[in-house]
Amino acid sequence: MKGLAINLRQREVPDQRKPGRLAYALIGFLLLSLALLILVSTLDDMGLTDDDDFYVPAGIDYIKWVRDAAKGAVKGDFSAFSKAKVERRWRNNHEHPAVAKLAIGFGWLVFYDGLGWLGQIDAGRMGIILFSLFLLYLVFRLSWESFGPYAAVFSVLALLGMPRTFFHMHVGTLDLATATTVFWVVYAAWRAERRRAWVVWTGVVFGVALCTKLNGPFVVFPLVAYWLYRWWRIALLGPAAGIGVRRFFAIGGSMALLSFPVFFALWPWIWHNSLDKLWDYFNFHFHHYGIKLLYLGSIYDTPFAPWHAPFVYLLFTVPLLLLLLGGFGFWRGLRQLRPENLTSKSAPPIGEEPGGEADVALLMAINAFFAVAIVAFPNNPKYGGVKLFQPFFPFFAVLAGYGFELLRRHLAGNWSLFKRTAVLSGAVLGVLLLLPGALAMGRVYPYMLSYYNELAGGPRGAAEMGLERQYYDMCYRSMIDYWNENGPKRATISYEPNVGEYQRTYPWYKRDHKLTAHIRVSRPKDAEFMVLTHERRWEHYFPLLNAYRRYPELHTKTVWGLPLYTIYALKPGAEKRKPTKSH
Repeated sequence: MKGLAINLRQREVPDQRKPGRLAYALIGFLLLSLALLILVSTLDDMGLTDDDDFYVPAGIDYIKWVRDAAKGAVKGDFSAFSKAKVERRWRNNHEHPAVAKLAIGFGWLVFYDGLGWLGQIDAGRMGIILFSLFLLYLVFRLSWESFGPYAAVFSVLALLGMPRTFFHMHVGTLDLATATTVFWVVYAAWRAERRRAWVVWTGVVFGVALCTKLNGPFVVFPLVAYWLYRWWRIALLGPAAGIGVRRFFAIGGSMALLSFPVFFALWPWIWHNSLDKLWDYFNFHFHHYGIKLLYLGSIYDTPFAPWHAPFVYLLFTVPLLLLLLGGFGFWRGLRQLRPENLTSKSAPPIGEEPGGEADVALLMAINAFFAVAIVAFPNNPKYGGVKLFQPFFPFFAVLAGYGFELLRRHLAGNWSLFKRTAVLSGAVLGVLLLLPGALAMGRVYPYMLSYYNELAGGPRGAAEMGLERQYYDMCYRSMIDYWNENGPKRATISYEPNVGEYQRTYPWYKRDHKLTAHIRVSRPKDAEFMVLTHERRWEHYFPLLNAYRRYPELHTKTVWGLPLYTIYALKPGAEKRKPTKSH
């Protein structure tokens, strides 16, 4: 490994001839168009989460208020800004800030209420897809400007190739929007080092992040850690550092002064009785209720799971080759902190100059680590697999792109054929590195929350290890398809172990005309059919499994040989239906 590191250091001189603005615009447009096509074409396949029912209705309420307030303001009527009307529309889900739900509402307003192209849920989810495209653009732009075009393309495809993040790019939750705004703050701060206009923008963007989810403020910690490193390098190198300490103070000052006004303006709920509502907001999250997590065979609620749970889930849910490339990029970034780099006053090698690509890799590495470390704190909730640290993944995708670029340069420096056919060879190398993860994603599609990599032994190995095979109380589209295609036209069904969430999600399928059978979700004692979701995080799962095994099994959905849910007939006569297995 030491020899490889030395050889890479000798060979890793960056390409000085980068494609121009036309190539940047064309490649970016084609890549984002491909991403949009993929996300929209797979939207209908992603099941409903329990969060969709919280955030989509809230987003609809918020955007209706925006629409009514805008129409009234045009006519000189500002009654929409009264306390009564603001609180009526913004009360829904007021425990979380507004930005992500405004995007969901915007999707509903355009694609359902305006164009009528999509049902209410999918239209709302289009707002999250727009967030996803913006995140992919930021990843592309930062990677292109820092590491070059090959890294930029690979980083975008790597982020799309991370199954858990790919799932969150489709659903009406806050987590992908949070990942986007956190990454946007870091991107803005990075640009602000070079352009004064971005100093102001960084403060504005930080306000948007604050108004997305409680994760937003924590981006300050990795930024300050990185700035301390840069200040130390400035002290060593003097004018050769190319930037003064005052610029960092200006960026921090902008974030301190501009963020709260933006946060306040974007969240009308706190416009009236502001101090009381802000106290309620923070108090809710400081005393967050427990949500169950299965980790290494043990069920955690409160107290929360051990500190290492987020790191273990992370290790097992990123495709292996991307994990290796991102890990290599992470290590290359952290090499900037080696003692000789922090004490030497001589000019650093190309690529390791202040603000150069190695410093960018360090910035990405620090932010990636903090995104998980914040969740790992003992008193912080840990649930939903990798849901709570989605901000980690865009930073890691950039690091994977950097790792890919270093590998490409190494091959080009040692293999003349690779250098002569740089574009073709780079494309082939990228495909070979992305293909195994893409094939694994295809194997679990659309059950992305059940994906585990080779280190875990796939979904079955992870289940045997005692990790969650699914979460979010998922109402899969395949459940709806079963009732439409194989089930009775009228039936009463129930769910175990947690029927309450499905009573909230099923009506959305009815409203959007995806559920054509007349299905009513009830408590188990009133049901004709039972759907048992195989979720071991519920203490009563195994007693339920033993109890329902005596009933006829009609249908089992398996992924990679691992059962996700089973449908049983509870009433006489239903067992005559021919059983089906889905693999």
